[in-house]
Amino acid sequence: MTGPWWQDEPIVTNRRQSLPHTDAKLPTGSDVWKIFKALVGGSSFDIPLPVQLSLPIDELQRRAEELEFSELLDQAAQRPKGSMERLLLVAAFAQSAFQAVGKLKAMVPIMGETYELVLPEKKMRLLVETTYLNIKENRVVNSWMAEGEHWKLEGEDEPSVRFWGTSVEIHLNWIDALTFDDGDVFTWKKMTTGSTVIHPMVSIVPAYRGTITVHNEAFDQSATLQFKDSSSWKSMTGRRGHKNGIKGWVEKGGQRLEKPMLSGSWTDKVVADMPDGSHWTVFEIHPLPLGPNRLGLNLHSMQLNEIGQELEAKLPPMDTRRRLDMRALERGDYVQAAKVADLLDKRWREREKQYTEETGATSLPPLFFELREPDGLSGSQKKIPRYRYKGGYWEARKIGDWSSIPQDVRGLFAE
Repeated sequence: MTGPWWQDEPIVTNRRQSLPHTDAKLPTGSDVWKIFKALVGGSSFDIPLPVQLSLPIDELQRRAEELEFSELLDQAAQRPKGSMERLLLVAAFAQSAFQAVGKLKAMVPIMGETYELVLPEKKMRLLVETTYLNIKENRVVNSWMAEGEHWKLEGEDEPSVRFWGTSVEIHLNWIDALTFDDGDVFTWKKMTTGSTVIHPMVSIVPAYRGTITVHNEAFDQSATLQFKDSSSWKSMTGRRGHKNGIKGWVEKGGQRLEKPMLSGSWTDKVVADMPDGSHWTVFEIHPLPLGPNRLGLNLHSMQLNEIGQELEAKLPPMDTRRRLDMRALERGDYVQAAKVADLLDKRWREREKQYTEETGATSLPPLFFELREPDGLSGSQKKIPRYRYKGGYWEARKIGDWSSIPQDVRGLFAE
């Protein structure tokens, strides 16, 4: 009988504490303004953004960013089933997803791409894959499955972006379903719309408006977090020059409770005002690393692209870390990054065209996820993700055999 997976996974030490040095300069506020003026009314697929506006992180890694505070779920697992404390911790985790959002956008993943995050020291691992991507429909779906010692998190997003004058409108279309070992289930959807403000003399400033409601239907209770747009202009040199308020409350049996109440900021901390009069800090961001930090990334995000020899030997050939455009972005080589990004886009489009012409499908199939219902993608999101992990990834990784992956997929990120 074998033990849990984390017992056989070596802990990586001496992780990097900063990104590779580069003399490349970020685009100025004026540069950003000129670019976005040309995009008004367009969608994220209609007009590809220049690589200068992208982080060396793509949308799959954004899902990994959201697990920076997975310890909140570990803490929640130790609280009694159906308890108010567990509900508040899950709500704190749900809102923590927004703290990593920086002033630049993430790169767009391509069909066949995967990303894993394996942290044995936290007894947590994640697999995320682009499960549907169709330019004609202007649709992309990313799906993920993460697991800790006493919990499993499934989720998906189908984001869309439009550009409107001085703002970018972001429709997240996002759902998470969290299951604890004791059978307690929580679901939530991220806010339908967020916006990013652009001005010729300042940076891109993320500002979210709307609510997240975390449901626990078995106990007829929920926690709602309302995001307040209280952003102010800030320069390119600072990551958190503005405040982003949150207030929240709990409902039981459809009735709003006087306490607990939640308040704070998704870029700082969130405090629960408990019924007994105590104050409980349920979430607090980690400080930014010391030293040069031209992209304003926290340490967790900085390490997402790191790939040592031991990890490289285990990763599949289509893992995001193998994207040469991403490596070029880290070096600040925007010319090479743009060249490789165009090549990857061409390869993907050729694969899609051939597959759809031969099969009549609207998208290439995912490798490690499958629809819960054969026609489930056409309907709207319900209370659970439409795609679910079907297995095979961790087994192939353990023995180092990716031969079951089609050759054209394995060659996606080749030079």
